[in-house]
Amino acid sequence: MDHNSITRNLTTQLPHLSLKDLSFFSDDLQLTAAFENLRLTNDGFNGDQHITPILRDKSVLHEQTFKVSEPCGEYQNLPSHYAESGRLYDHIDIISMTKPGSYALQNILADEVPSFTWQILERIIESMFDVMTNKYGHFVFEKLVNLCDDAQLEIIMVKILHNREKFIDAAKNNCGASSVRKLIKAVAKSDRLGYTLVALFSREFYGLMTCQTGSSVILSCLDFLDIKMNDVIYEEAIKNCMNLACDEVGCVSLNKFINHSKGPRREELLCLVSETSVFLAQDPFGNYVLQNVIDLHTPVFTKIICTRLKGHFARLSLQKAGSHVVERCIHSPGRDYVLEEFVNSSILTRLATDQHGNYVLQTALKVAKQAGSLFYRELLDKLKQNSSYLKTGYGKYIYYLIASSSC
Repeated sequence: MDHNSITRNLTTQLPHLSLKDLSFFSDDLQLTAAFENLRLTNDGFNGDQHITPILRDKSVLHEQTFKVSEPCGEYQNLPSHYAESGRLYDHIDIISMTKPGSYALQNILADEVPSFTWQILERIIESMFDVMTNKYGHFVFEKLVNLCDDAQLEIIMVKILHNREKFIDAAKNNCGASSVRKLIKAVAKSDRLGYTLVALFSREFYGLMTCQTGSSVILSCLDFLDIKMNDVIYEEAIKNCMNLACDEVGCVSLNKFINHSKGPRREELLCLVSETSVFLAQDPFGNYVLQNVIDLHTPVFTKIICTRLKGHFARLSLQKAGSHVVERCIHSPGRDYVLEEFVNSSILTRLATDQHGNYVLQTALKVAKQAGSLFYRELLDKLKQNSSYLKTGYGKYIYYLIASSSC
């Protein structure tokens, strides 16, 4: 299949592609330079008489009207600088980054003609990162990698290894991340390529996990690649666990990572979080990670968490972050650790009148009664002893519960 074949396929699907469709690329220096070399002539492409200026900026691209005096055969509806079959083929990368061009190339790839796959890959490889991160181009890239064989995927991987920073930047871009996720799925069938890609991600693990978009490519590795292949990623997760847990974006990414993880490394990660419960419970972001582990309802880790927090429940209940963790523990099978500490606490009245503590105690009373806990009556009686202090402020909510027969 020669270049003219793919050109004919493109031209049949690009009847309305105009130079204005390409105008938004003028901010990119490389593509602007390409536009500056495009000239329209009265005589087709003989290069004699120019009727338009060299394209230099966005305003020119939007304001000029471009016309060719003579139709160019089957290409008469295309911009004249693409009328020549060679020029059209040479600019597949730019065409892929336009709305009609992307649609056309996707239709061509849908035919699953191997020679077309090779030709399109050959033309976009040099601009691959621009295509991957473009709002139209990424659809072409994703369709392309889905059709690539191991040899073609190796070409893409070589390009990535020579441009690691650009690749990681692409992974942090919404369109780029979508492209990378498709690539991860494509390389899953090749151990060598999969290990190579995972090794690259492992070196940039923290940066990707502290980026909301970038973290999605790490999760795709867990979803599409096998456990053994992902081992280096799990190692990085364990190594960076505390730093991620205490980061505003990282804590969210770590929770998703935990929920997507599997195998023995998952147990190791959960154990690490559970063993550092006292520290994480007090952190404004780390507490969310601890809550997430409790919500997994894994008995062994719930027990570790409640054991580590024993003796700290009352104090934690006075903190914004800690109070949420204590409430999660009350809703878990380890609730009696909390109830026993409250019954024996010297600051129970303080808890009942605290802006955070009163909510924890409300939860404790309701859950203890519903669960039929032996500590329910003891806790209720102890609160009644000081009910006169609970009639105003935050304490009134506890007072109403004590007085209510529904409690």
